[in-house]
Amino acid sequence: SKVEAKEFPRDMGSVYQPESIEMFFDPAFSRKQYYQFAVNTANSQADCGPGRNPAWTGEWKSAVKIKEAKGYFGLSAMCVAADIEE
Repeated sequence: SKVEAKEFPRDMGSVYQPESIEMFFDPAFSRKQYYQFAVNTANSQADCGPGRNPAWTGEWKSAVKIKEAKGYFGLSAMCVAADIEE
């Protein structure tokens, strides 16, 4: 199947469509104060900080590779550990 890629400005809610990968980090294991990172197939990013704070902007990078013939995409991501506090 075809992998769609639509570019969106950073932190736009639409980044979750049509296809995306979301990552959640909870360094204190609180299940409440987690960090969320999302990347779509066009490498558009969204993030929010502890307590789903949309004003938080982390320092991180991502790269996406679409494997059209196989119908999937891969993601590499890197964030600054000091940005994610306990």
